[in-house]
Amino acid sequence: MELLTAKQVASLLNVSKSLVYRLKDEGVLPFYKVGRSAVRFIRHDVEEYLTSCQGNKESNGGARRGPPRLRSFKHLDGERLLAAWQRQGVDVSPPGERSAPPSSSSCAPSTPKQS
Repeated sequence: MELLTAKQVASLLNVSKSLVYRLKDEGVLPFYKVGRSAVRFIRHDVEEYLTSCQGNKESNGGARRGPPRLRSFKHLDGERLLAAWQRQGVDVSPPGERSAPPSSSSCAPSTPKQS
């Protein structure tokens, strides 16, 4: 059993070290913690991952294991968000219920005063 560092795995896969850590965090690439902070990978696991990425004509470039990455907010609480906006003085009326308050300036072009 050969243990590899993230740098060695990155070199083996010809990718960045940050991608190796992302694959680890997504649960796609198994890892082992040695001591408090050292992260190590087993060569066999890395080779198995690489084999799972092998594409063919029907695939879109490789198998993806693990959960999909979410690119949105996860824990929004509407009531807390509304209360926070109100504390900041934001008008939280539902759309269409009332229009925006008038401003003191106008966007219309000014006309010269006639005497």
